[in-house]
Amino acid sequence: MKKIAFLVHNIHFGGGGERVVANLSNMFVEKGYFVTIISLCKKKDTFSFELNKKVHIDYLNTNSFKIEYFNKLKSLFCLRKYFKTHTFDFVLGIGTYLNILLALSNRRDVKTIGCEHSHFFNVSPFWIFLRKILYKKLSTVVSLTNEDTKNLKKVSKKIVVIPNSLSFEIKGKAQLIEKKIIAIGRISYEKGFDLMVDMFSEFCKSNKDWKLELIGSGNDDKKNKDLIKKHKLEDKIKLLPATNDVISAYMNASIYLMTSRFEGLPMVLLEASECGLPMVAYDCKTGPSEIIKDGENGFLIPCYDKKMMIEKLNLLCNNFELRKTMGEKAKKMALRFDKDFVFSKWENLFNTLDQKNYDS
Repeated sequence: MKKIAFLVHNIHFGGGGERVVANLSNMFVEKGYFVTIISLCKKKDTFSFELNKKVHIDYLNTNSFKIEYFNKLKSLFCLRKYFKTHTFDFVLGIGTYLNILLALSNRRDVKTIGCEHSHFFNVSPFWIFLRKILYKKLSTVVSLTNEDTKNLKKVSKKIVVIPNSLSFEIKGKAQLIEKKIIAIGRISYEKGFDLMVDMFSEFCKSNKDWKLELIGSGNDDKKNKDLIKKHKLEDKIKLLPATNDVISAYMNASIYLMTSRFEGLPMVLLEASECGLPMVAYDCKTGPSEIIKDGENGFLIPCYDKKMMIEKLNLLCNNFELRKTMGEKAKKMALRFDKDFVFSKWENLFNTLDQKNYDS
């Protein structure tokens, strides 16, 4: 039985990266792998997603969310100590910082895989510099998108593209009759919810019956609430905390909206597609264009073009048949990300790493 480990900041944090790790862990366990999640810290006891009971979790308790160099060094020391007593066939880091930590701390007899979760430039110049030096130490690097692969080839020649898989699969799809637009994610700068609220204040002037539902929490919670209050949209925009029951949220909506400043490969767009929702998103550097085919399963809007976004939302809101057609195409396109297809890519990678000396 192959032994796989995932290195994460905090597995209890309900972000997209943690959800991806949970999905992959569940998938690998179902396929007969022994899976361990190495969590640098533990902030709470509950999970924001389902995790197979066979998945083992080890907490290093390094308090690594703090940015002081002492905590970075402590994380490295704890991880090196951990690897002296724990062996794996493959260890996967999730995100730039953890990939660098993995490159510095792991033993040479273990295959190390750096998994990029967000787009290439979503880190400071310091981390870009370290990535250029240290990614060469990793056995291989996994990119989510073809666009990011172009940049990653500057820091490593060993790049493999493997997309995220669907976090759930359902037979039905949303009815698309509710006058509700939905957005799910961390309330933070990169997700652009401030841009969404600003745009929606204009949109709802001519679409008084439509509501916007925002699901999530984050550092910008207060800023977001203040902005909604400033625009007097308390009766138009509903704020809900992160939930385990995201399927119901998607199924009771009619349009999925994204105004992110940057993305990796957005899990929320995959989930919206599986539920048969048409999507409208800003065409940020990476991510949305890998899932949305403009005019087919949704609309890609040039970044920050508020006028065009309102125009496309108007089209969907006033045309049920268009919503239905785009939703059906979204559901079909979601098949590109089903679990079996994505697992086959991971299995091929593991087999290749077993057969070839990637560290030469």
